[in-house]
Amino acid sequence: MTINNPLPPTHESLAKQGADFFRAGQVVKAYQVYLEAVLMAPEETRYRFSLIRCLTNLHTKEHNYKLQQAILLCLLDDDIPPRSVAVIWLEQLFLDPAVSGFKKLTVCDDYEAFLTAFDHDVFVPLLNNKYFLAGLRRCVIKHTRLENLLVHLRRFYLLRADAAQKDAVRPFLCALACKAFLTDYIFPVSDEEQDAVLHAEESFKDLSVTDQIILGCYRPLYEIDGATALFDYAIEQQAQDLLHLTVLQIDEPIEEQELRQEIQVIGTNSINKPLGLDLPYPRWFGTHPARFSLNAKMIREKLDILYVGCATGQNVAVMAQHTPNAQLDAVDASLAQLGYAKRRIHELGVENIRFLCAQPENMKDLDKTYDLIYAAGALQNVESPTEELSNLTHLMKPEGVMRLALLSDVGLANIKFWRNHIGVQGYKDDYDGIQRLRHDIMHSDIDPLYQRIMKRDDLYSVMGIKRLLFAPYEHGFNFEKIMALLDAAGLRPLKVKAGVPALERQYKKRFPEDFKKTDLKNWAILEQEVPDAFITGYDLVLVKKPSFKGDELPLWYRNQE
Repeated sequence: MTINNPLPPTHESLAKQGADFFRAGQVVKAYQVYLEAVLMAPEETRYRFSLIRCLTNLHTKEHNYKLQQAILLCLLDDDIPPRSVAVIWLEQLFLDPAVSGFKKLTVCDDYEAFLTAFDHDVFVPLLNNKYFLAGLRRCVIKHTRLENLLVHLRRFYLLRADAAQKDAVRPFLCALACKAFLTDYIFPVSDEEQDAVLHAEESFKDLSVTDQIILGCYRPLYEIDGATALFDYAIEQQAQDLLHLTVLQIDEPIEEQELRQEIQVIGTNSINKPLGLDLPYPRWFGTHPARFSLNAKMIREKLDILYVGCATGQNVAVMAQHTPNAQLDAVDASLAQLGYAKRRIHELGVENIRFLCAQPENMKDLDKTYDLIYAAGALQNVESPTEELSNLTHLMKPEGVMRLALLSDVGLANIKFWRNHIGVQGYKDDYDGIQRLRHDIMHSDIDPLYQRIMKRDDLYSVMGIKRLLFAPYEHGFNFEKIMALLDAAGLRPLKVKAGVPALERQYKKRFPEDFKKTDLKNWAILEQEVPDAFITGYDLVLVKKPSFKGDELPLWYRNQE
């Protein structure tokens, strides 16, 4: 008798099974089979994205070695946003028996208690653990005790460790220096450390390689004379941890400074207006192509597109890749932002973007008009939103479209609370002031409403806090304000994106006569009835009146998300 043994599953069959489970709402089963597919075919990025989608609302209570391996693959993939795995990375880190010693150290609030509990030889394998290092380099660590541990470790290796101890944890020190750089050196520094760092800077060329790495935990290496030799050494030795660090802290920032010289400046005050502390934020990796869903006609169309407030260029890069026949102008007021954006665009091989530096008041001086203007957050921090929007309206072609995103008054409530606190307490927007403010926020015992700010990624870098809380102006909106704003600028809505499908259904039931769902007076009524409905803000698609005829968007824009 012949026995037919079933064929073992392939990664393709597992992925199909996972998709079926996910569509059926069986998320746990989908996660289990996608996990197997990821490990069976580690080269397939698409399976990792599917696994992450399943993990979004799942929390793990037990250590899972397979899941840990899958998360490590995600963290080593630049196309996967690290924030999508940050929570699960941290959960699995503290559940892993191999690194259980971290728990003992994270309860040490002060440095002296840490010194008593810390045994260097015992902790070497923990500190050099690949899973830990991958998350340390890439994830925003929203864990106060783990952050305190990193501060203590940095201090120990600067002030107390001998050469052999430092060399033993070089991979950890490289990752810690990457973390410090990506947070803009947000961690607090003692007076003793400050003195040691100043001495190390003065004698940098005479330091050992490991001591130079430690200095990178306190200062950006590209600012230090002679640091390029460390980059050359990393290339020569092909030391991957050191190469990763020196590319991040030396090679890329120097290239960005050079690229800033190529950026066209609109208006003399755009280059002369002081911005104070100004660093790229947010830094990003990969391209994340799922961010835009464009219809086929828009992909083919030869459009002139303006992206206002492009920051470090992530969204505009993805849009340019999706619209190769379009010409994009990306504008920001910060040369630091634009230099970073231009470097990343060069790396991606994108050629249809022109970067421009302009203050809001100089936008009217741009040399062309546009089929499409993206203005996401462009009115939030300007002196006069009405004047800025009118300037953008003049840049639209008669049949042009504007996509406008605005923050809501209710969504800005906790931010406005802290901005008022800053005014009362007199914090300055320099390193000392921002670090002091952050300490006060993280140790406050105020109303939980205002503690929600701690969940934001912005609170974990210097520039994130500066842009969030120290902007000279902060404007929130509601539909009453939006109606006045659009009327003054000569714009009308052809689409209002509610963000939550349930809210659109509620609108349709409440106002069935407005089947296009564009009457802002109706939206204002609904907003009064459901005050938190627009806590995440507003997203509108606008056209000029009276030049835009009809109530249908151009064919190239329809179904565009």
